[in-house]
Amino acid sequence: MKLPRLLDSTSTALLQKELILRIRRIRSLLVQLTFAALVGGIMWMYSIGQGRQLSEAPESHAMTLASIYFTIQLIAIGIVIPLLASVSITSEKQSKTWDTLLGTDMSPGQIVWGKLLGIMGALFYLLILPAPLLGFVTIFGGVSIVSIIFEYFLHFLLALLVASIGILSSASTGSQIRAILQVYIFVIPSLFFLAIGFSVEIYNDGFLVLDYLKTNIQDYQFLYWLIPLYLFVVVGSLLLANYLLTGVESARDVLIRSFGFVFVLFMCSDLVWLTYSYLGPVTYNNGASISYGNSLAGGMGQVVLVTTCAIVAFLTRIAGSEARVPLRVVQLRKEQPFLTSLGIFLLPGGVRNWTLSVVFLGICVGAILILVELEPRDGLATMDSASAEQYSYMSELFAERTVAIFLWGCSVLALAWVFAQIGFSEIICGVLANGTHLIAVMAVATLDRINPQLVYEGIAPPFVIFFKHSWRTNSPNIIAELHQLQLISLLSVAILLLLGGAIARMRGIPVFRVQRSGMDKLYLEIPEEKS
Repeated sequence: MKLPRLLDSTSTALLQKELILRIRRIRSLLVQLTFAALVGGIMWMYSIGQGRQLSEAPESHAMTLASIYFTIQLIAIGIVIPLLASVSITSEKQSKTWDTLLGTDMSPGQIVWGKLLGIMGALFYLLILPAPLLGFVTIFGGVSIVSIIFEYFLHFLLALLVASIGILSSASTGSQIRAILQVYIFVIPSLFFLAIGFSVEIYNDGFLVLDYLKTNIQDYQFLYWLIPLYLFVVVGSLLLANYLLTGVESARDVLIRSFGFVFVLFMCSDLVWLTYSYLGPVTYNNGASISYGNSLAGGMGQVVLVTTCAIVAFLTRIAGSEARVPLRVVQLRKEQPFLTSLGIFLLPGGVRNWTLSVVFLGICVGAILILVELEPRDGLATMDSASAEQYSYMSELFAERTVAIFLWGCSVLALAWVFAQIGFSEIICGVLANGTHLIAVMAVATLDRINPQLVYEGIAPPFVIFFKHSWRTNSPNIIAELHQLQLISLLSVAILLLLGGAIARMRGIPVFRVQRSGMDKLYLEIPEEKS
């Protein structure tokens, strides 16, 4: 039976090599024995001290020993794992074995996977070595085996997170010192506060994490969105490490884009739930005025739209990606035409770069419009007809502003796409597109102060949305102005796409088709695999 791609004989050989090099060294043995002696010594000294004072019940004494054990283990993870992970790839590069490793049948993904398994295997041996000490702790009672296993599970999840970040750091640079510092700068403060939080909030109350969650689960609803965030960091770090180690002519962008698409869907759904929890109801103040509180028609709406503008600035890097289609993507299109047709917007090159960025932006804007419908309206029942009509108008106005920001964002992304067809790099495309619209806003704002009659506001929708009118103004002309802005943005998107298509055609770059230009079509056939 053929093994999965990440578990075939070549990646297994890399795992064996990692474990042999890490575990059979005398230095590794000394580290393991030192760690076991340190854990046992601290637990022994605490037991001797408490035994003389006779001031603690056996169950409480056992729980304290278990908390000491896991606190030391947490510190060990913060010291050992960043060091192992951050040198996992840089050591290969500095010892001149990296090119030889790439010359094998292993893909960069298999190399990253083998390195991760090697690190986690070494960690497993290190952490399990002093585990029999916990067996003596359970004799006193008060500590269950299930709670101990769950605590170990959490620590291995934390180690997996740190190892993934360390491998990414190692893949991003060729310097071991820089790779180590990058990880420690992130990990040491985080684990320090985590260890303090565990000790103060959980261990000092006589609980392990599982027991604590059972009694306080209502206070930890943030776990519902923390879990997707954890998966994003782990999987994203490994995919990005794979991306950095893979050649540009591969299909590396497809994995990153697919993962980003799934993550945006998850995070937007979580964001809708989280933001909805903090939206304040609209209330009526003594029959005199409307209090918008944290509603989208008030301050919350301004924050949401400003955040949407920041998302547009980030997405210009996707829209401005390299216009040329990677060779491996063309091969995938030839091998799997049906599957690639299902997710063709995820394939790099051509107008698909702009399409994917618009899809990401559309998911975010769609989540905002869902929030408009879900917003609490508890105070509407106590309002008179005029006040209820005013609130409905403000909700409609916010929705129109959101649509205007979306269409404006599409025009910004289209401009970044045009710069990519000209031949600029991703970062330069983003800087030029965002800088052009920023200059437009500054110019319109300046001319509006000098002579408002000279201002053509259609070139700077953010100026009209955020600066021209008060956020809760009742002027009937605002919606008409927003409709005009939306129309202008649509026209600019159409013009920019036509311009970018013309430039691409002049340079011989396909806009819609997934193919290579020039002589690259001679190298599309994939060599047959060895029997």
